[in-house]
Amino acid sequence: MPFFILAGVIFVFAVIFALYVRGVREKYIETIQRLRVQRRRKEIDMGDAQNDIAIRKENVKLLERHMETLRLEHEREKRRLAEEAAAGEERTALSVLESMGRVSQEDIDRAEEFRAKSGSEASIEEVLVLLEIVSPEEVQNAKATSRR
Repeated sequence: MPFFILAGVIFVFAVIFALYVRGVREKYIETIQRLRVQRRRKEIDMGDAQNDIAIRKENVKLLERHMETLRLEHEREKRRLAEEAAAGEERTALSVLESMGRVSQEDIDRAEEFRAKSGSEASIEEVLVLLEIVSPEEVQNAKATSRR
């Protein structure tokens, strides 16, 4: 009989241990699944980040090309202005704006017409700003260029 009691106690402990191991195993499986989901999310995030980096690199290349184009245009404009200055031409802010392509003869005519109709004593450049054809900064830059 003590053998049956011992066997019964061992069996109960074996069942309890098996249930414990089963619970632990389920927790480990849940943890592994949760970690796999997190890994997939991180892989997706990393892919998105790599795509973003590639796009930004391309944008940097485009901006560098644009900057180079602007630098070359600036150099050409400086040479042209230097040549005109050497030729002794008188340049006004209006002629600078015109040579830069910021105002057309139509814009100048419109500004003169507005000034005549309103009886304003403002300069053509100020009227161009008032009509929002050019910005005040552009007029300032043109005036600075015409003084050189």
